[in-house]
Parts: sequence; C-alpha cells; structure tokens
Amino acid sequence: MGETLSWWLAVEAMGFVAFPLVYLFFPRLPDRGYALSRVLSLLLISYFGWLMASAKWLPNSRGTLLLGVLLVGLVSLLVYVHRSREIADFIRQNLTYIGLVELLGVLLFLLMIGIRLGNPDVWDVIWGGEKP
Repeated sequence: MGETLSWWLAVEAMGFVAFPLVYLFFPRLPDRGYALSRVLSLLLISYFGWLMASAKWLPNSRGTLLLGVLLVGLVSLLVYVHRSREIADFIRQNLTYIGLVELLGVLLFLLMIGIRLGNPDVWDVIWGGEKP
C-alpha cells in the first residue's frame, strides 16, 4: 500500500512540476494541457533517461532519472517565473476543472489497482508473467 501511495504522490508531484512547461507548449488547448501534464512529465523524464543511456553519456540509473526531474523542474521554474501571474490566474479561474481532472485521475488509478489486484498476470494468460 505504501508503494502505491508513494507512486501516486510522485506522479502527482511530477505533473505539478511540469505544468508550467506544458502550459507554455499548449496555448490553444482550453485547459492549457493541465490534463496532460502528468503523462508528459513522465514522458520527458523517461525520454531523457533513455536518450542519455542510449548515447552512453550517463548510465541508465535512478540518478539519471532524478537529473531529468531536476532539469524539467528547472525549465518549468524559468517558465513560471516569467509567467507566474498568468499561470496563477489560470489556476484560480479553473479550480473546479482542475479538481475534476484530479478526481478522474484518482478514480482511474484506483480502477487499475483493482484490475491488477484481481488479476496480476494481465499481460498474457497463457504464458504467464508476474505472480502475486
């Protein structure tokens, strides 16, 4: 249970960290990319890790991924410093929407946990895989 909670909190934190960056890159979306921020933060960080390991510049390790988190955070901080009023106004005006997106995210996460608890071997019934 602790691992599940820590994973959810980490993904939430990475989504909040990446939101200013997503806000900058998706100006035409009505939510400015808020609903995509968690997924895109995971994509950016994992792509950074993959790219560094593929180029043999850094090892495929936790440290490389933490460096990716730091870089995404620094770029987002720069965007936030330049657009802090605009981003804060957006958040204030869309608190209901943000709450609904967060609620939907939690419900889908709990649904997936329920599916995995019911059948931890979801990738292949015949050949086997993870076991509880």
